[in-house]
Amino acid sequence: MSNLFYPAKVSGDKYNLVILEFIPQLRYTVKHEPGQPMATIHEASPPSATPTFKTKIPAAYYLYVQHFLWWYYLLTTLYQKFHNCAMVSRILTTTATRFLQWMQVMLDIVIEQLVMGCVALGENITPDTRIPYFNYYLATEFVVGCHDPTSVDAWRRKPENKDLNLERIHPDTLDWAAYDTALGKHLSGAYYKYSLANVGVRASWIQLLDALRQWYSMTMRVIPKARRKAVAPSTEPTKLVHGMAGLGYQLRKDVDEDRNAEGVIDDDAAEKCPLVITSNCRKQNTMRLHILW
Repeated sequence: MSNLFYPAKVSGDKYNLVILEFIPQLRYTVKHEPGQPMATIHEASPPSATPTFKTKIPAAYYLYVQHFLWWYYLLTTLYQKFHNCAMVSRILTTTATRFLQWMQVMLDIVIEQLVMGCVALGENITPDTRIPYFNYYLATEFVVGCHDPTSVDAWRRKPENKDLNLERIHPDTLDWAAYDTALGKHLSGAYYKYSLANVGVRASWIQLLDALRQWYSMTMRVIPKARRKAVAPSTEPTKLVHGMAGLGYQLRKDVDEDRNAEGVIDDDAAEKCPLVITSNCRKQNTMRLHILW
C-alpha cells in the first residue's frame, strides 16, 4: 500500500507522460494562520496566475504539506532545468532522468489524493480529518526513504521489521526535526524558506542536484572525464541508507509508562490503534523514534 502510487514506468506510458506535461501548469501553495484549526491549500494555473482557494486541510497537516510541496517542486524544477530545458545541455544521467520522472508522477498522485480527498469532504472536513494515502506517503518517506517497490519490500523483509506495518505508523509520532537535520540545509527547505525563488540567491541548482545525489546515493549528472577529478564530493547531507533507520534510528514501542519496553507493534495493540490515532490511544501505544548512537 505504501508504494501504491509509484509508477512501474513513465517513458512509453501515455497516462504518466500526460501527468509530466501537466505538472508545470499548476502550482499549489499552503497557508496557515497561527492558532487556527484549519489550514488552506491554494492553486494557480498557470503558476504565474494569482492563487485561488482550493480546499481546507487540518492544521496538523500544514508543516507536512509545506515540506511536501517544497520537495515536489524541487524535483520538478531540477528535471525541467536539466532535462527539459532547451537553453542548456541535458546533464542528467539516464538513471536520474527516470528517477525524477517516477518521483514526479508519484508525488503528483499523492498530492491530488490529499487535495481531492479534502475537497470531497467539503464542510464535513474537521481538524481531526486524516487522508490515509497521504499518511502512508509520510511514513514511507521517513522510515524507508524511498518509495519504489524494491526498496519498500527490502525494508519489509528485514528481520527487525517483520512485525512492523508501515500503514499503521502515524506521522505525528515520528521525529521530523531529525529528518530535516538529516536532509541538510539544501534539501530540507527551511534554509530557502520553502520557496524556490530563493534558490538562485543562496546556492546554485547544481549544488541542489549534487545534494540530491548524495541523499539518494545516485549518480545524478554526467560529468566530462576531464572534470571528474576536479569535482569535490559534497559533504552534506548524510548518505541515505534505508531511510532514517539506516542513519542510526530505530522505531520503538512505548507501552504505558514502561520506557524500556523495546519491540514492535503487536497485532492486538495495532487493532486498537488504527491509522488515525486518538489522544487516548496514543498514550497507550505510541510509535516514537529514538537515537541509538
